[in-house]
Amino acid sequence: MAKGIEQDFLNELKAKNPIEDVISSYLHVIRRGNTLWACCPFHHEKTPSFAINVLDQYYHCFGCGASGNVITFVKEYESVQFMEAVRILAERAGVVLPDISYDDKAIAAKKQHHDRLLQVLRETARFYWQNLNSDRATTFTNYILEREIPSSIVRKFGLGASLNFDALPKYLMEKGFTAFEMLDSGVVGKNDRGILYDFLAERLIYPIINSLGDVIAFSGRLLEKKPNFAKYKNTRDTVIFNKSKSLYNINQVRKLKKEQAIPYIILVEGYMDVIALAKVGYSNCVASMGTSLTKEQAKLLKRYTETIYVAYDGDFAGQVAAERSIQILKDEYLNVLIVPLPNGQDPDDMIKTLGKSYFDEALQNVLPYIDFKIMMLAKRYNLTKVDDRRKFIEKALAIIKLEKSATVREELLKNLQKQTGASLESLQSDLENTVVDEREKIEINTTKTIQSTEKNKIMLAEQFILVAYLFHHKYTQNYDISKLTFENDIHKKIAAYIYEKQKNGQEIYPSSLFDIFPENTVEINLLFEEKNMQVFDEDSVKYFQDCVTSILKANNEKKRIALVNESMTCVESARKMAILKEIQQLTEEYKNF
Repeated sequence: MAKGIEQDFLNELKAKNPIEDVISSYLHVIRRGNTLWACCPFHHEKTPSFAINVLDQYYHCFGCGASGNVITFVKEYESVQFMEAVRILAERAGVVLPDISYDDKAIAAKKQHHDRLLQVLRETARFYWQNLNSDRATTFTNYILEREIPSSIVRKFGLGASLNFDALPKYLMEKGFTAFEMLDSGVVGKNDRGILYDFLAERLIYPIINSLGDVIAFSGRLLEKKPNFAKYKNTRDTVIFNKSKSLYNINQVRKLKKEQAIPYIILVEGYMDVIALAKVGYSNCVASMGTSLTKEQAKLLKRYTETIYVAYDGDFAGQVAAERSIQILKDEYLNVLIVPLPNGQDPDDMIKTLGKSYFDEALQNVLPYIDFKIMMLAKRYNLTKVDDRRKFIEKALAIIKLEKSATVREELLKNLQKQTGASLESLQSDLENTVVDEREKIEINTTKTIQSTEKNKIMLAEQFILVAYLFHHKYTQNYDISKLTFENDIHKKIAAYIYEKQKNGQEIYPSSLFDIFPENTVEINLLFEEKNMQVFDEDSVKYFQDCVTSILKANNEKKRIALVNESMTCVESARKMAILKEIQQLTEEYKNF
């Protein structure tokens, strides 16, 4: 729980945001009794294993182990911090956020600084917008007119202009911001003489906005070539902005998600590609801001859809970048299809020169990954030359060999026949004899089998006992959990929580564990695994007793070993006799288990 937020407020917030209502607004759910089921949004699956427990107000995925309460879900699904998740739920329920009194001055200062940086960025966006709409930005407005960007799109994306090096620092200073705040936001730099300057000076400005609608950074584009000036330049990473975790236009995608399901998102390379697509009605489009796609960006995309259309530039460099990005997307179990673009053109060029209908047609002819790999391979060889053609066939067959579907393999072989002129029979024969390099095989993540060691048995016993108490099973009523010493530190804390609640006659809520412990605590997630939830039949009573016995025996053995080790170094006869007596007593107890 974030420091400074009263638990009573969080309880009220959760009460006014029933987990079943919140999650069903994001996911398609099916009700079975008191449990709702959905396909997990945090990993790829076709059969629902994501359970929402209505009675106890928590979720758990039996596939990937993700667990949490309603705040945790919003935080993970929206890829936001705890306070932002609280804010989303407060707005949803019409609850006013309380003034947060931070006990820790350092935390309070950090929060205040974070808010001030957001204000700097917001004022900077306003400043750039005002510049663009002034009579001093002729170069920039002419460029926008040449690119045929309508005013509605300019407003939608908040485009702006930086006219010189010194106006922005002066403007922000007049607004009451310090030099430190300006520098820390990334919008201002400092030269060797200590003079502040606009970091994106004399550029067309693209504000970068997060999913919550906050301006977090800017990118600038030079309209005229200048020596030693990069064409595109981003504000550097800050406490607000991390380029590897951000996507351009994700704010519009989130808005679209609230209105309707998103069948696919189009991934492009540049800002103007996004704007060009938005101009012709495609709001479901994002850009990775001129850098290679990252795992964090892929995870962010997965929050909004299962399918990604990759529409990188049609030149060789763009296709190589697409190939790298595709693997990152596939590693997150996303369905990836490639939009075939004319060589040398990006989506912006294609729409400008050929029109929207051609891009629409390209979307209708998206390529699966394996077809794209073969297409990329063909570009590396001159198929009019015998030697190149043979090498291409050999490598193409190695790719086709990876395809599991016989129907798809046959289709790919027919395409290869058309490309190379080889007979279908010879290609089929060579395919059967093709040996796939191990490095080419798609890696499948497998869970390592855990050996059934004594330590593992104790861990499982601890899990079963804690679940039995948390879910109020009758056979726990006559046993005092404080008599057990748990080996795992997290389990110890859970047991202490249960004992404290029992002692004070208070109700135990399983979902409260998500408030007590950090998110994604492995031990907490494991408690909600299906194998631990099956504690409802008659055999469970005996199994519970066996688990208690296993832990008591382990506690006994641990004490005995410690005493034996102490006796070996003890020189005081009275103490040694007492130790031996304790060892004998523990040995007798062990026999009686």
